Amino acid sequence: MATQQQLSAQAKAQLFSQATRQTWQMMGTQTVTEDAQTVSFNLPKVRLLSQILVEFDATVSLKSQNAAIPTKPFSPYQIIRNIALELNSGFRPFVVSGEALHLYRLNRLNPDVLLPASSPRALSYIETAASTSGKDARIKFQVALPLTLNQRDPVGLIFLQKDVKNLCRKFG
Repeated sequence: MATQQQLSAQAKAQLFSQATRQTWQMMGTQTVTEDAQTVSFNLPKVRLLSQILVEFDATVSLKSQNAAIPTKPFSPYQIIRNIALELNSGFRPFVVSGEALHLYRLNRLNPDVLLPASSPRALSYIETAASTSGKDARIKFQVALPLTLNQRDPVGLIFLQKDVKNLCRKFG
């Protein structure tokens, strides 16, 4: 029986990059504490950028006379006012609202995975249980912001290593 090799996170990332020619760069989390707050991330200057994956995880207090609150057609994407990708020069190649992002993402092979599900392991998860005194409910979903036409076509790749292209993701 072969022994399993223990690799550090950096070594795993390097092997993944060599094998797939892709680099995954994790960013820190941002916390929103009030309504209409804008959050921005500065992207590191490494390689080419083809897509951005963003995970939203929110806790809301639900108050209702009913035991459960029905979800709306664009839930949970309505909590996103605006997502924009801005270059230092002021050019914004990707600007979309939460509802438009949901419609954009429904044009995929299996769009049912994007609809709210009851399992916390789903791509889109909403707790709908409510009480008259207020019950904390979790909303969790992940969105991909594609910048290329498809995976084989490099049109739209953004070269992050140039000093003039500091990218900033803004969520409102």
